[in-house]
Amino acid sequence: MPERIGGWLKPGGTAYVDVYTLWYWTQHASFARELTHLPSLIQTYDSDADDCRPTDTYIPASEPAQTLI
Repeated sequence: MPERIGGWLKPGGTAYVDVYTLWYWTQHASFARELTHLPSLIQTYDSDADDCRPTDTYIPASEPAQTLI
């Protein structure tokens, strides 16, 4: 990976790399908030430990049993 990043830079350039960790999403699992934009949605954060990825789900506030994304 460092060789790949080096190819993106000018000679003597600097790269700042943000390293992703699933722990943030694990600590915020089941966090939910209502977004009041039209249409009104409920956003829920979670984490998928098997695939090591965060999930971000949006559900219409008027239809909480239906998942959109």
